[in-house]
Amino acid sequence: DPDHILYALALAQALSGDSINAFDNLKRAIELEPRNRIMARQDADFAPLANQSPFDVLLYPEKKGW
Repeated sequence: DPDHILYALALAQALSGDSINAFDNLKRAIELEPRNRIMARQDADFAPLANQSPFDVLLYPEKKGW
């Protein structure tokens, strides 16, 4: 599935410090398969980015207005 490829690419980019492309690919992976948002929330490799903008809004859109 293309969403799995995009998720894996985003993960590799995040780990290599390429947060801009990691965000773009993770966003697309979530658009293709919304369950990827839950996977990314639980993925320790995304943890360093989870509270940084724009990943915080991508991973936790429900907190956007808080």
